Amino acid sequence: MKILLVTQYFHPENFRISDIAKSLHKEEEYEISVFTGMPNYPKGKFYRGYGFLGPFYEEFEGIKIYRFPHLPREKSLLGLVLNYLSFSLLACVFIFRLLFKSYDLVFCNCQSPIFVALSAVLYKKIKRVPLILWVQDLWPESLSSTLGVENKFLLFPLKQLVGFIYKMSDHILVTSEGFISKINELTGGSVATECWPQWGEDIFLEKCERVEGVFDYTSVNITFAGNLGVVQDFETIFEAIIGLKEINGIVWNFFGDGKRRQWMEEIVRKESLEKSVVIHGQKPLSKMPCILQSSDLLLVSLRSDNLFSLTVPAKLQAYMASGRPILASIDGEGAEVVARAGCGLISKASSSEDLIIQVKKFLSLSLSERSEMGARGRNYFCRNYKKEILLSKLKDIFNDVKKL
Repeated sequence: MKILLVTQYFHPENFRISDIAKSLHKEEEYEISVFTGMPNYPKGKFYRGYGFLGPFYEEFEGIKIYRFPHLPREKSLLGLVLNYLSFSLLACVFIFRLLFKSYDLVFCNCQSPIFVALSAVLYKKIKRVPLILWVQDLWPESLSSTLGVENKFLLFPLKQLVGFIYKMSDHILVTSEGFISKINELTGGSVATECWPQWGEDIFLEKCERVEGVFDYTSVNITFAGNLGVVQDFETIFEAIIGLKEINGIVWNFFGDGKRRQWMEEIVRKESLEKSVVIHGQKPLSKMPCILQSSDLLLVSLRSDNLFSLTVPAKLQAYMASGRPILASIDGEGAEVVARAGCGLISKASSSEDLIIQVKKFLSLSLSERSEMGARGRNYFCRNYKKEILLSKLKDIFNDVKKL
C-alpha cells in the first residue's frame, strides 16, 4: 500500500510521526512518502543544510521526503502565526508537484494548527483517494485555551473551516476519547471517528538501577517531567508546595524547560523553598526512565479548562510504563484514565487544597500499597499503549479505509 503522509513536522525534528513512518515503511506491504516543510522546530530557525533553496527532496531510511519552502516559526507570536499561515498556504501550492504520483491513501498528521490538512484535502479531492486525519489538538478551542482568544468574529469562521476539513476526510483518529463528541458536533456524525492514542516509548519499561547524585533518598521525591509551560498550572502546584512547607522530607523535582521556569526559580527564592524544590532542567531522554523509576511519586498537571479536560497528557504513558504511582492534578479524560488504571491519586485541576490533601494521603500509604499502585499503571500501559498494539490497530484502519 502506497501512503502519502502529510505533516508539518518530520525528521530531523523530534516528533513521533517520524517513528510511525519508519515503523510502517519497514513492513513489506507499505511504502511511505512524506510531504512536509523545512525543519525548524523548536528553535524557530532552519536546521543547518535546510532553507528557502532546499533541499526539496531527500530520503530518510528509504522513505521519500518531498519538502517545500515556508517561513520559519522564529521566537515570537507573530513569527509563529506567519509560520502556520505560510506552511498551510504554500502546502496547497506545492502539493501539485505530487499530482503525477499515485498513492492509495493520504494520512495527515494534524498537530496545531489543523490547517496543514488543507493540502491533504486538496490532494484527496483531485486524486480521489481516501484521507485519514490524525487529530491531536482541537481547533479553534485551543486558541481560546492557550492564547485566550474569545473574539466570536474570528472563532466562528475558523470553526466553519475546521468543520469543512473534518467533513472532507474519510476517517478521523483522535488521541483522546473526549475529542470524539467535539468532532461529531462539527461533522454531524457523518465521518467515522475513533480514538488512536500515541504509544509510549518502550524505553520506559526497561528496569533501571536507582540513579545517584540526583535525588536525596532520605526524602519522598515527587517528580514532574516535561514542559514547564503555562497550561501545566504551576501556580497551583507552588501553592500546594508552600502549603506543605512545614512537612519535612518532601522534595519536589522538576525536569524540563519552558516559559514558566524563570517564574518558578523566582518563587523558590522568594519563598525560601531551596530545600524542598529542585529545578533540574532538561535531561536526555536516555536518562529519564531511571529518573522516573527512582522517584516516589510522578506529578502530571493541567489547569482547569474545558479543552484540557478532554485531553490525555502524553506524559501519562511514560509515567505508567515507569511503574511508579501517579499524582494527577487534572480533570476529565486524563483523570479517568488514571482512575481506570488504579495507578495513582487524583486531585481536582487548579485546586491547591485538593492537591495538598492527595499528597498527605500518599504519605500515609505503605510501601507495598505504593508499589501495587505503580504496578497497576505498568500493566495498563502494556495492555493499551504499547507500540506494536497501536501500530497493528493503525494498519487495520488503513486497510478498512482503503476499501471504502
